[in-house]
Amino acid sequence: MNYIEWAKEYYRDAQNVKQILDRLKTERKLCKGKDMKEYNRRIETLQAMYKDCRETGELLYQKGLKDGEAVA
Repeated sequence: MNYIEWAKEYYRDAQNVKQILDRLKTERKLCKGKDMKEYNRRIETLQAMYKDCRETGELLYQKGLKDGEAVA
């Protein structure tokens, strides 16, 4: 697998995490108290995962470009 393809996988994973994040943020609007804390904790964790996937994808993509890999 080349770096560009690997980066695309990370970008896809980031999109999947973002979809879950969006759903949880919508659901959070309907809850209170302890449930709100749990939603906030889950959202915070997923936001970190989303950021990591995006940053890793970008690093891999740039490495692929530097190594002269073709972008498909």
